[in-house]
Amino acid sequence: MKEKAKAQYVYLWRNKWITSGARSIDDFIGIYEELLSKLRRWKGQGIKLQIDQGIMDDYAEFYTFDEAAAKKEGFEKYKEEF
Repeated sequence: MKEKAKAQYVYLWRNKWITSGARSIDDFIGIYEELLSKLRRWKGQGIKLQIDQGIMDDYAEFYTFDEAAAKKEGFEKYKEEF
């Protein structure tokens, strides 16, 4: 019997938008603290950085095959893996 395909979910991380709303050093600190918390949470859920796509100046791509984690974190369904 053929195994069911796994869906891959991705999140496109756009670096230039991260601090676009910052107006003070405290804004920067708050933004980066939130990002640190998010990245630690993602790591704990097994979310990975898509290394073979490269990490560009402006963006990076994260991925997971875990549908629950993808839905919780706002990832988009990308493709079916066989």
